[in-house]
Amino acid sequence: MVSLKIDEYLKSKRVIGLAKNTRDNYRAALRDLEMICPASGASAMEHVTDDMMEDLAGALRDKGLTDQTIQQKFTCIKIFLKWAGFPSKFTFHVTNKGRKQFKLKHAKRWFDKSDIEMCQSYRFPCSSNPERDRLIVALLIETGCRAKEISNLKATDVNMENGLMFLSDSKTEPRPAFFSRESYRLMEMLKKKGQWDGTVFPNVDRIKDIVCKMLKDLGLKNGKDGRGPHTFRHYFASTLFFVGNMRIEEVAVLMGDTVDTVRNVYLHCPKNVLKRNIRKAMGWR
Repeated sequence: MVSLKIDEYLKSKRVIGLAKNTRDNYRAALRDLEMICPASGASAMEHVTDDMMEDLAGALRDKGLTDQTIQQKFTCIKIFLKWAGFPSKFTFHVTNKGRKQFKLKHAKRWFDKSDIEMCQSYRFPCSSNPERDRLIVALLIETGCRAKEISNLKATDVNMENGLMFLSDSKTEPRPAFFSRESYRLMEMLKKKGQWDGTVFPNVDRIKDIVCKMLKDLGLKNGKDGRGPHTFRHYFASTLFFVGNMRIEEVAVLMGDTVDTVRNVYLHCPKNVLKRNIRKAMGWR
């Protein structure tokens, strides 16, 4: 039965080893698939057809989901179907309206330089460990690392004097990362307080809480706008590429991602860079 195969997949080593958020995405997508099976007469895996996928797409649209969310669900479903031995040729197409909605929704998500300066100046006045929390934000900005990579970081992974740390426990590629003298000073403060030993930082959920509270206090977050620790990763990539003029291959190495992922997901040209370049190109004074 389809439901039994889904349960088997969700309990497999292939899925268990993924990040919690990714596991949750797979679970939600496959439960949507399971939901539509009875109405489509699909009691076994061989009954899951491309026509059924089309029906599922319609049902998800009726629920008010965006095209991008539906597309992500079908990516999960197709990976599952291939694993189960019943690959699907169905392709979900994002409509022009869906693309415009996505662009509008994300247009104001990304940080600019002034936003970053506000975050760097924030002192966490209500925190029981302000130096640690400031260091979390600093490393997100300076290394583009994920919240989980910070959470898993150990003091032994960091060469403080050389401004170097190694992200060994990563969702994608283990890699080196580099930090500023200001981050070094914060590390020294934690070391003097006896807090620079073993795993230094809290779990992912706590890191998200710390960052989102700071953003709310600074007026940089409004409800479910998508801003959080991962938004700094977008700023990191965009700054290195558009402002620092680093090669995209170098940016990809530092982020532990592919060049295509960096290009298609993380690069958002800052408005001030566009303005500067167009004035130069057009010869405007």
